Amino acid sequence: KRLKTLSGKLMELITVGRTQLDWQTAPLDGIMEEVRQSLQITLPNSKIALQIMVCKADILVDKALFKSLIYNLIDNAIKASKAGQRIDVFAQQEDGVLIICVQDYGIGIPKEELHKILQPFYMIDKSRTRKAGGAGLGLALCTEIAKLHGARLQIESEPGKGTCVRIIFDKRGEDE
Repeated sequence: KRLKTLSGKLMELITVGRTQLDWQTAPLDGIMEEVRQSLQITLPNSKIALQIMVCKADILVDKALFKSLIYNLIDNAIKASKAGQRIDVFAQQEDGVLIICVQDYGIGIPKEELHKILQPFYMIDKSRTRKAGGAGLGLALCTEIAKLHGARLQIESEPGKGTCVRIIFDKRGEDE
């Protein structure tokens, strides 16, 4: 049922650019725990450790879409990491701005590719991404979901050192 609801919303998001969202206030740590539970099949097989440390915060979100955003970012981090590495997810509030970060220590992204990776269907390494089941839509959808929530994505990466994707809730999501 959850996947049917989510796929319907994502289809509306793609085709219409807007969808009727089911807004609710939810504790961030609870949302992260639900995402962790959904990753319990993937994580043991990848031999990658997931560490989640988030501040106490209640956020106004469409839970299904927001969990999809977090799941997508963590899934990308898993694909960019090697067995034995870890992924850190942390959140903090600074001056009323909530920042959630998904940090991996994997292959990283070349600087010249950073501005392209948010475009629909763009993939840095098409052969690797196709094998991992990607279509190049994940980050484009993540960007749209963040905007719908009044947030924006910020990506920092260095080849061989990893990538940090931040979701910044500073109400500038629609402006960028």
